[in-house]
Amino acid sequence: AFLGLLMLYIFRPYIGAVFLGTLFAILFHPLYRWLDRKTHWPQSILTFLVLIALVCVIVVPTVVIGVMLVKQTAVWLGDINSGDLQATATQLIDQMPIKLDSQTISTYVNQSSEAIAKYLLNLLKSFAGNIGELFAQLIVLLSIFIVLVPRIRKLARSFIQSSPLGP
Repeated sequence: AFLGLLMLYIFRPYIGAVFLGTLFAILFHPLYRWLDRKTHWPQSILTFLVLIALVCVIVVPTVVIGVMLVKQTAVWLGDINSGDLQATATQLIDQMPIKLDSQTISTYVNQSSEAIAKYLLNLLKSFAGNIGELFAQLIVLLSIFIVLVPRIRKLARSFIQSSPLGP
């Protein structure tokens, strides 16, 4: 029990990565079984193919969205600094059928846009500062995924058999 608690304390920063790796292994195991039934290739090749599917389905969209977020934040900050955002807000307010005080609303839009953009930049800076930790978590996630994808059914059976509650 002491060693188990010590191990949980040591691996506490990686529990999320272990959980996600297990979840992805459960989600991608049907693909592994389907490929196994259709091709009868060795386990290592099937695991590699499923890992490529994981990268295509999870990692690529995440990276694309992250890059788009960085570009949009840079454009947004450029608009704020150049005053284009205030002009655009004023133009949109003037086109509305209800007359509003365009100066007050454009000031609020400008202030809130600047606050949101600064928040996003700080978020991206903290992401860049934690890149080493994120890389370690990615390695743990992929390791758990690679180990569990071919063995998830056996693991589930052993949990069911060892459960005092029965199936």
